[in-house]
Amino acid sequence: MKKRLLALLLAGLLTASMASCISGSSGNNSTGGGTEPPQTPPAQTAGVTQPPITVTWQEVDDYVFVADVTLKLRVDMTTVAGAVDVAGATKLHRVKTSTSWSVVEYNGTQYYASNESITTEDLTGESFTTCAPTVMYATSGVNIRKYASSSAPVSVTIGKGLQINDAVTVVATGEKWSKIEYVNEDKTVSYYFVFSQYLSATKVDGSGVDYSKFFTSCTETVMYVNVDSVYLRLHPIKSDNSPVRDTLKLNDAVTVIGIGTGEYEGWSMVKYPDDVKEGDPQTYTNCYISNSCLTASQGGQEQTLESVLVLYPAFSKMEAKTLYVLASTPLNARKTPVFEGDNIGAILNPKAEVKVVASGVVDGSLCYIIEHDFGSGKYLFVKAKFLTPNASGEPAPLSLADLLKEYTDFTACTAQTVYATGKVNCYSAPASSDTVPATLAAGDQVTLVAKGSGSSSIWCIIQTADGICYFAGADFFSTTQPAG
Repeated sequence: MKKRLLALLLAGLLTASMASCISGSSGNNSTGGGTEPPQTPPAQTAGVTQPPITVTWQEVDDYVFVADVTLKLRVDMTTVAGAVDVAGATKLHRVKTSTSWSVVEYNGTQYYASNESITTEDLTGESFTTCAPTVMYATSGVNIRKYASSSAPVSVTIGKGLQINDAVTVVATGEKWSKIEYVNEDKTVSYYFVFSQYLSATKVDGSGVDYSKFFTSCTETVMYVNVDSVYLRLHPIKSDNSPVRDTLKLNDAVTVIGIGTGEYEGWSMVKYPDDVKEGDPQTYTNCYISNSCLTASQGGQEQTLESVLVLYPAFSKMEAKTLYVLASTPLNARKTPVFEGDNIGAILNPKAEVKVVASGVVDGSLCYIIEHDFGSGKYLFVKAKFLTPNASGEPAPLSLADLLKEYTDFTACTAQTVYATGKVNCYSAPASSDTVPATLAAGDQVTLVAKGSGSSSIWCIIQTADGICYFAGADFFSTTQPAG
């Protein structure tokens, strides 16, 4: 009997001990093993691209540069709270990367950086090969840039740039760029960058073709430029590869000495004064300009659409159509297809009616030439995304074909049913700062119709059940429907 009581007592103690262990383990925060309870990701904030539910990281050991004017380095991918601002072109050590994000080190601390805002391009030329100072000559008109990049927003230009045969001193070279000495107005020296392909060890002396033989001499005649800006070329060829002697502005005078014949009909040969030292005799270079850019009198009244298309061959004439400025904001119409700076030709009011006469793609975006004031002869440039066929000014969703024409980084793919893995913002353009006309909930079904590449690889184009296409983060979708 005593043995039986002792066995029962030991069994009771063992059971209590096990219950105590089980009770204690339920509150254990150790990461030594086991499965943690599932974490619910925070809801996506409108206007901010959220990280994917599951991020697949790849270990790396390289350096990247900030490709925005300012970049917020985040301590948490899901919020900007506590983020640290760093300036454009700042060099960062990268230790991990995923489709959308990278982990970088800054001042001894690790942060998250959006892959949209960083680049592996050496913007400051630190890795360039140093060389003895070497004089080189520009083979065409070319920009001098603060950083070794021609991509906005870090593609800052310096001064008026170089004209053909301008001399520069190269001190280092990279894969695509040359680092040059630049004398500032205060006579101090800075170091900037020029595309190497536009520099030569010798001055440009033409292509070996005597183009003057295709021109019939005429009485020297002073003519005037009738457009805001036009290249004066060394070859009478409508090509960006034709060497540029200078850039002329509205009402600049040139002296015409020859008229083009045959395939060069429509061009004028002009004699253009060279830069010479004071006291030296004046010399001239034979240059070429399209007749459509010249007029007999100052004022620029004779500008035509044809003359504009000669200047900007990326644009093509189209059947004129009427569109309207979006109701949300006024629109700056530009004198040239450069959509920044002070080259504003007119400010169009919301809902204003405009006449579109030509189209082209600039920096991956569909753009239009509009005829301002309907027949005034003033041609200006606008981005297509700010116009709508609706007189109310309400935006009209673009078709997939229109989106692919406007955003050339995107390619149509085989239509595929996918599901939102959480709350997903649907954007009007591939930028987290753009408008969010719609959102998806976890499990919502859409059709994947296009994928981005290059800097747009974190984006995709999806089509909803009502046929409208939107941009969304590529990491927020799954081919399997979420459970529950």
